[in-house]
Amino acid sequence: LAIGTGTVLNGYFQNINWSNGPYFIQTETDINGGTNYTIISSQQLLSVPYALHAGNGIMGVSETGDSLLLGNGSFLIIPGISSANSGGLSNNISDFEGNVYSTISIGTQVWMSENLRATKFCNGENIPQISNQNNWNTATTPGYCVYNADPENDSIYGKLYNWFVVSDTRNACPCGWHVPTDDEFTTLTDFLGTESVAGGKMKATGTLSGGDGLWSIANFEATNESGFTGLPGGGRASGGQFSGVNVNAWFWNSSSFSSTTAWRRVIENLSPGVNRSEVNKKTGCSVRCIQN
Repeated sequence: LAIGTGTVLNGYFQNINWSNGPYFIQTETDINGGTNYTIISSQQLLSVPYALHAGNGIMGVSETGDSLLLGNGSFLIIPGISSANSGGLSNNISDFEGNVYSTISIGTQVWMSENLRATKFCNGENIPQISNQNNWNTATTPGYCVYNADPENDSIYGKLYNWFVVSDTRNACPCGWHVPTDDEFTTLTDFLGTESVAGGKMKATGTLSGGDGLWSIANFEATNESGFTGLPGGGRASGGQFSGVNVNAWFWNSSSFSSTTAWRRVIENLSPGVNRSEVNKKTGCSVRCIQN
């Protein structure tokens, strides 16, 4: 995608101060050719044209943060280049439907750096959609939904799934990938410095109030130095109510805790940590897949 050509509506592309990031690109479309646009994606720009900074004199890469140190004394945030993320960005993958996901190497693991959007299992069989609140509350079989049934939330945050999806042997993740176990999530948070600080390294930066992100008001100690790029997609309670968008992110583990509960991880705007808790299996959470 070439950015910076076409009809300029406002501003000057060449005047963007890349060292002042992070920056996001939002894509909108009207399939009827009008101006009634629908957001189809909103994503942080993870790679900045290095040529723009050649004249500044790149001094080096920081050892503890995802930063390029520039000759003029400033720095440029580029997730995936620090010692905390030595593997860097990997190749994209796609699911059965052709949804494409970016991935990231973190320690010895390779994760999707986007939430799952699949409506089919790896074998092509459908994952049922459950929109009705009462039906969600009574379901004991796989089902997914979209936060508030809003297509914009779908394009930004992906789907919310009950635990019966993530535990299904047909595998909701792209083939060759799987929903992480509780132990695999612990491996991630331990590598990032334990649960008390890992959340800040996993959260996308910026806030709605600052106009540079999706988190509400505060976003404590968010650096996203891992490249995980956690977004505040919220979730759906077992009773069918939606909550938490712009405030927290809920992620399923595939590990069961009891006959009615399973483990999840939560990152939130007012904490640098990762919360580990057991919740009802009817809860709707986002899914991040990990490579086999």
